[in-house]
Amino acid sequence: MNGKWKILNENVIEREMNKSCFKYGSSIPEKKEIKIFFQIDNIQKGQPVPARITYNNQKYNALFKKDKGGLRFFWREGNDESLASALQKELPVWFEFYLKNNKFEKPSGTLPVMKFTKKQDANYEYYLEIINSQADQKQNIESDLQNHSESNYYPTKKDVENAYSQMPFQEKEINIGILLDQIEKNMEHEEKILQHNWRVITEKNIESWYGTTQ
Repeated sequence: MNGKWKILNENVIEREMNKSCFKYGSSIPEKKEIKIFFQIDNIQKGQPVPARITYNNQKYNALFKKDKGGLRFFWREGNDESLASALQKELPVWFEFYLKNNKFEKPSGTLPVMKFTKKQDANYEYYLEIINSQADQKQNIESDLQNHSESNYYPTKKDVENAYSQMPFQEKEINIGILLDQIEKNMEHEEKILQHNWRVITEKNIESWYGTTQ
């Protein structure tokens, strides 16, 4: 197991689901065997690789991309209904849990798992199956919320500055909404758990640290 990814054989790989799977896709560990599996061992920044995922007989556009945050596998590409939207409908209990609680680490118990199988007659095309999709985690979720609430994370000044450096246009006055969105993406990539009110607290901290927000 590399992070939340597990290679079963040369054609099949699994990924335990977390919040990012419902929002945009997944980060990919900088592990040679995983990059080789997806045929992205030579991917460069600014050169995204299109992909296609078939789930429940529906084809979805996807994209491998390398950026400052590392390797990403996006499945919110295209103008049609995205795979992320389909997963939200397929697993509403999990989606609601992650959406409401900004939780990136897994709860206790059995998680849904995404199982990708390579399509043999095409590169960068995969069949997707969801394992444990009916797992009832209600009791575990409630318990985890109580047990972990005190350890959830507030972004630091360093986190803010890192997010600011990643923004395409670094102006004197900060667009707070865009900056907070970038912080959330970075925390998701690092799989840190954010407090439910982190945006309000972080905005106040930014005003204290830098004197202004927009």
